Amino acid sequence: MIWAVVVALHAGLAVSAWFAAEVGERSLHIVEPVVQERFLDMHTEAGDRLQLATGVAFLVCLAGLARDRVGRVGRIATTALAWGMLFLGYEAGQTGGELVYRHGAARAFAEPGSTVDPTPDERSGTGRNGGR
Repeated sequence: MIWAVVVALHAGLAVSAWFAAEVGERSLHIVEPVVQERFLDMHTEAGDRLQLATGVAFLVCLAGLARDRVGRVGRIATTALAWGMLFLGYEAGQTGGELVYRHGAARAFAEPGSTVDPTPDERSGTGRNGGR
């Protein structure tokens, strides 16, 4: 059955989201001295939303295995949730990329003990994202 493949892919996505959150939590103490807390919080919250959504989507996806009306509703809902996860995945990736390339998080790993002075945009909160 083709839907079993979809369930397996959703399971893999949920596990990978959980794993990414675990790796992020374990790395947080290294990056905290380098990156302002509000930027770390933005990325952490985006990751938490993605992790929750992938878990919910997996459970809904399981309902799609049923051959009755419940299965049909589960398959339709899974499709809708996939679009939402696409946005949430983009958001988590975008904020993670900003941590690395804009706010200097990579320097915490490249140069242990280094700190990055905030740019004028970061100090004022008027950067490209309007101080999110």
